[in-house]
Amino acid sequence: MRDDGWIIYVGTDVTQLNASERHLRLARDALLRQSATDDLTGVSNRRHILARLQEVLDSAQDGWACVLDIDHFKRINDSYGHQTGDDVLVRFARAVRGTIRLRDAFGRVGGEEFLILFATPHLSEASTALQRIRDALTAETIGLPDVTLTVSGGLTAIAVGDTQAQILRRADLALYCAKQNGRNQIRLALADDPPSDPLLLSEARR
Repeated sequence: MRDDGWIIYVGTDVTQLNASERHLRLARDALLRQSATDDLTGVSNRRHILARLQEVLDSAQDGWACVLDIDHFKRINDSYGHQTGDDVLVRFARAVRGTIRLRDAFGRVGGEEFLILFATPHLSEASTALQRIRDALTAETIGLPDVTLTVSGGLTAIAVGDTQAQILRRADLALYCAKQNGRNQIRLALADDPPSDPLLLSEARR
């Protein structure tokens, strides 16, 4: 306030500054999403889904991990081309993502292999979710003659004291067992026991 009673205000136009900050925030968010997303399918990429698995382990939460592998994917690529193979991957990811719950995590770990993390301690809930996935895949029309979209999987528990390596090794072992025994099925591996009989089994195709 001046001696004569007048008050002097100094104003600054921050409109441009706010717009710049908003632009930077949007760019940052876009980069974060891009770094966590598989470019082709739009689901979590390998780094992000494994980070989610580590978060579950660090929080000592019980759950289930399932590695899924599209059956005869190489045959699809070889017979119809990589563009068709990419389309199958996108359709598969969309079918799974539209089936599982929002609190479950789903990502592509490489090639035609995906990982689901079920946020439940109950095997029955994970099994039901996998059954829904199988049903969704059966209903998925991929437009290829004599090709039905099926999946093999290895399911294992996420327990306190487990490491990422132990979980993935058990799931991979169960997946291998599913593929060796006819595909189109889910095998369950607990601890270091041999994988179980098929948890879910439809008409197996060799």
